[in-house]
Amino acid sequence: MKKEVFVVLNEYPFGTNHLAEKLRMSLGLTINSNISLNLVFMEKGKNALRNLDEAAVGIRDITKNINMLSEMGAKFLVEDGGDTFQLENITPESFLSGELEKVINNADIIIN
Repeated sequence: MKKEVFVVLNEYPFGTNHLAEKLRMSLGLTINSNISLNLVFMEKGKNALRNLDEAAVGIRDITKNINMLSEMGAKFLVEDGGDTFQLENITPESFLSGELEKVINNADIIIN
């Protein structure tokens, strides 16, 4: 039985590399076939799902890692807020603000 792993991404994608490092680490989790990876984008972290000029703002390969995670079968869960996401190769599922507990209810592991 697969373990449900949830990675919560709630910080800005620029300014620090915290979000970029969570995505990079998440890529490593996709190697394990016993893990079902769920990426939870909320609050400021939702900005990572926009087209970013990464070189201009000095951030690491966020878009490349998101694309790779999509190809590796990660599930994208995005806090609802009327945002329009510009990345074409992901199909996020939305959840209402304040329902994070409900979303991660089946988690075996939560990385925040």
